[in-house]
Amino acid sequence: MWWWRRGTQKINQTNETNETNETNETNELIKKNNETNELIKKNNETNELIKKNNETNELIKKNNEIIIAEWHESRWLTLSSLFFIIPSFYGYRQKLYGHALLLLLTSAVSANYWRCATYSWRRDADLILAKITFGVFAITGANNVKPWSNRCETIPGYGGFCLVLYCYHMSAKMYQEKRPYWWRYHFIFHLLLTWEQLLILSTVE
Repeated sequence: MWWWRRGTQKINQTNETNETNETNETNELIKKNNETNELIKKNNETNELIKKNNETNELIKKNNEIIIAEWHESRWLTLSSLFFIIPSFYGYRQKLYGHALLLLLTSAVSANYWRCATYSWRRDADLILAKITFGVFAITGANNVKPWSNRCETIPGYGGFCLVLYCYHMSAKMYQEKRPYWWRYHFIFHLLLTWEQLLILSTVE
C-alpha cells in the first residue's frame, strides 16, 4: 500500500502549500491595509499642516498691516467719531430718519477704523461712507441755507464749513510731515463736523 501512503503525503503537502499561500496572501493584504492606513494618517497630517499654514498666513497678513496711527493718538479720534451719535439722535427726533441712520453708521464705521488704524478694509469702509455722508449733508445744507439768505445759520454754517476744510487739510499735511499733533486737527475736524451736522439738520423744514 506504499502507493496509497505516497498519494496521501502528496495531498498533505499540497494542502500545506495551499495553506501557506493563503497565509502569505492574508499577510500581504494585512500589510497593504496597514500601508493604506499609514497613507491615510499621513494625508490627514498633511491636511492639518495645510490648515495651520493657512491660519499662520492669515495672522502674518494681519500683522503686516501698516499702522497709520498709534493708540495714544487714535483713541482720541475713536472718541470724536462717537460725537456723530449726537446729531444722529437729533435727526431722529426731527423725523429725518435717513440722515439719522447715515450718521449712526458713519459713527460706528469711523470708530471701528480708528480703534485700530491700519491700511485695511475698515479704512476703505470709513473713507467711502464718510464721503457719502459729507456729500449728503453738503447737498442738504446748500438746499436749506442759501449764502444770500438772511437766516442766522448762514454765517456760522458757511464759516464752519471753511473751518472743517481747513482742519482736514492741516491734519493730512501734518500727518504727512510726521508732526506729532496731527490728530488734534482731526479731532477738531470731527467736532466741527458734529456742529455742522446739527446746524444743517435744524434748517430742514
